[in-house]
Amino acid sequence: MNLPRNLIQIAWFRDLATINPVSYMIEAMRTLVIQGWDAQALGLGFLFTIALIVIGLSLSAVSLRSRMART
Repeated sequence: MNLPRNLIQIAWFRDLATINPVSYMIEAMRTLVIQGWDAQALGLGFLFTIALIVIGLSLSAVSLRSRMART
């Protein structure tokens, strides 16, 4: 997970890391430490972070609504 995607030599593992949203969050942090301000990496990192927050809160709200419903 901490290995940069361009250094992964196994194709299926690189493809799996590409579709993993956590990879983009880690790359955003890595670019701040190694390269500095990289707008594309930071944008993707924030985009996937916000998307996961929205999805998680939406699913928890739906679950809470169904559990709190009166029967």
